[in-house]
Amino acid sequence: MTHSSPLLLLFILSNLAITAGYVYLAFAVIPKVKIRLKRTKVGGVGFFLLCGITHLMLALGPVFDNSDVTMAETGASWLMLAVHVPQAICVWLFAGGLFIEIGDYGLLALRKDKPKPPSS
Repeated sequence: MTHSSPLLLLFILSNLAITAGYVYLAFAVIPKVKIRLKRTKVGGVGFFLLCGITHLMLALGPVFDNSDVTMAETGASWLMLAVHVPQAICVWLFAGGLFIEIGDYGLLALRKDKPKPPSS
């Protein structure tokens, strides 16, 4: 690490904490959520896992890179693109799937004449 400052340390530690949170969501939370559509679950796990990888790359970047590369240059690297393109696909698989899963019961929750969910 070429630059040592409290802000850099905070940057690294915060990105590691974000990584841990995303990985936890991907492997501990999403699998336990009752989701009917497999693509929704796969999209959710993929999205949160790829978000975690992004933040891991951000956290470890200053540790292994001694150059003065800007964040914009790092963000446009092939490695970041290899993570972000699938991440963009996964987030919409997840978001679109949740939209279908929630249906009228979630989206119309504020309506007074909302339909009642089937009893199970």
